[in-house]
Amino acid sequence: MSAALLAILVVGFAVSVGAMTAPLWRGRRQVDAGDRETTSQNELEAEIQLAVDELSEVETEYADGYLDRDEYVSERRQSEARVRELRRRRENRISVLERAIDARVSALNSGVSGPVAGDGAGLARERSEVTAARSEAPSTSRRGVLIGAGSVAGLAFVLVVIALVSFGRAAPPRTPVAEVVLQDYRAVVGFGGRAIDGLILAHGAGIHLSGDGGSNWAPVYGGGPVNSLAVSPGVVYIASQGLFTATDLQSEWREITPPGSSGEFVAAAVNPAAAYAITAIDSAGYVFVSADAGGSWERLPVAAPSSTRSLTIMPMRGLMYIGTTDQGVLGGDGRDEWASANGFVNGALPTVHAPSIFYDARSGDSFEGVNGRFEGALYVGTDRGVFKSIDGGASWNLLELEVAVRALTVSRGDPSVITAVDGRGRVFRSADRGLSWDYGAR
Repeated sequence: MSAALLAILVVGFAVSVGAMTAPLWRGRRQVDAGDRETTSQNELEAEIQLAVDELSEVETEYADGYLDRDEYVSERRQSEARVRELRRRRENRISVLERAIDARVSALNSGVSGPVAGDGAGLARERSEVTAARSEAPSTSRRGVLIGAGSVAGLAFVLVVIALVSFGRAAPPRTPVAEVVLQDYRAVVGFGGRAIDGLILAHGAGIHLSGDGGSNWAPVYGGGPVNSLAVSPGVVYIASQGLFTATDLQSEWREITPPGSSGEFVAAAVNPAAAYAITAIDSAGYVFVSADAGGSWERLPVAAPSSTRSLTIMPMRGLMYIGTTDQGVLGGDGRDEWASANGFVNGALPTVHAPSIFYDARSGDSFEGVNGRFEGALYVGTDRGVFKSIDGGASWNLLELEVAVRALTVSRGDPSVITAVDGRGRVFRSADRGLSWDYGAR
């Protein structure tokens, strides 16, 4: 927001507040300065009721402990004196009117016209009160008009601010870097280094490969649906109807499916701190770990939800994080119950549909909290956009890409580069850790 626009908003706010409150302050000064009698019976009754309410508030505040004994005694005396004074004025007014009425009735009964002796002062006072009430009415009316006009101005100002803020926050057109015309996108993972900005995309018919960061794609595997991908130096893993591995995408795939599994695998991830340590989750939720690239397996005692769609590993905390389609993000070690990692209050994920998750140990982020120290960052792709957490899922921040994301990954060569793919195969790319995204062709 420019300095000029900010100045306009500040001035507009001040004018609106002034228009709304000035009549009220003028009315307040008039009442406080005069301490005169009210000009009509209705106004006097209203003042009496207000004074009684204030006395009741003093009693309530003392009972609730907001006033000490001395304050209570002082304020009660003032309130009681105010009530007595107002009631005395009401009684005096009634007495004057009654005397005037009695005198007029007596004069009529005796055949005397006009004022009678002894009631001149009362009638004069009655006439002065009526005249004062009439003179006050226009002032009250004008004050009401001013307050109404100020309120309208204030409302208009608020609507303008809302419109400006909404316009400023409106997301730019989400034109993708590229589109992959396939179907049922499920996972994406980076490979290569700074010289080769490679991506592997898993979908309902196999795998496609891009060597230029997502601008161009070519099929490399068409053996059926691939649910998840994992990459370590020199090795690629695919989770489909079984687990398979290959030293590169052109070589023959070797099956490494753990015994005792359901046969279909929905998620797989390599431990960033151990190149041969792989974890996989089958369609029944069983979690299998291997320390030798699938040569042998251990099944962990606590299963993951059947809605699991992705898996990532945070080695420094010995934790796994899973992305699900009905529980959001969960964290655990597979030996105790999975815990929600969806954040809290203002840092909570706004959805439980989170099919893609990725942990990047190289992000440069660190966080020290009640749950210990966290290094790196978690990224999760949801139907509400891409979110980032630096505290292990205790809080999440929405990045600038607000599209329904099916898959995301961080470049292996450059940790500042994030790639996301939505359900239509549109590829979005950020070169600054999600602060901005490429919307046009590279």
